[in-house]
Amino acid sequence: MTGHQEIRKLLAQSAAGLLEAEEERRVREHLRDCAECAARAEEFAGLASGLGALPAPPLPLGLVTRTEALVAAELAAEADRRQGAMLAAVASMLAWLMAVAGWYLYRALTSGGIWGWVALSTIPVSVAIPAAAAIVRRNRLERRML
Repeated sequence: MTGHQEIRKLLAQSAAGLLEAEEERRVREHLRDCAECAARAEEFAGLASGLGALPAPPLPLGLVTRTEALVAAELAAEADRRQGAMLAAVASMLAWLMAVAGWYLYRALTSGGIWGWVALSTIPVSVAIPAAAAIVRRNRLERRML
């Protein structure tokens, strides 16, 4: 594709003021040398000014309110996802550290085997999961009230 053809594709965007500074500069330079493109650019400029003079349609009632509510809901959902991911990562690290520390403590205090350790290690998990779920539920309720 030649430079002339590339510029022709940019003429409508130039008339609407949608080009970046560098592209607009290239178009203006080309228009100084090319009468055909300059005439076409004038046509597009006339169309753009005519469209700009048309009255804008009225906005539907409540559009802004509905849009703000949708954006707020999306932001809250994203915050919930991030919080859930962070909580899961922290809980995983804490569970791993507790398991390692508990294993060493269990081995130091008893001479029991693996089954005693398995029985003992289920207690913190059975407490931590409902506690984490309660924290997440409370935070979601607080966000809904705002």
